[in-house]
Amino acid sequence: MGEVVRVSRRRDARRSGLSEAAVEGLARRVMVAICREWPRSKGSLDSSVVYARLVVERAELPDYAMHDALQRLAEVGAISGHRGRRSDDEVREHGGMSIGGVDTGFCDEA
Repeated sequence: MGEVVRVSRRRDARRSGLSEAAVEGLARRVMVAICREWPRSKGSLDSSVVYARLVVERAELPDYAMHDALQRLAEVGAISGHRGRRSDDEVREHGGMSIGGVDTGFCDEA
């Protein structure tokens, strides 16, 4: 793996209770999954698809972990997306985000 850009350290952004290092590591894994799914996405990718891929890969994903990782990726410009009308259950489980853009330069680093 190439050099990975450090993401924000805003403590108030974490809802999962994960450590900074854990969110950082998960954000990297989420980006790898996004990069694998993006070519088939036709310009829009739901975070539930990314979540499903990570579950198959046996990732440990506590409540709000995907939310925190996606938030980090959005903060650094790796992805763009919107939440729209999502239930708290969707946000808690898979981040509740529709990803509408991916900086594929981050895919090279992932």
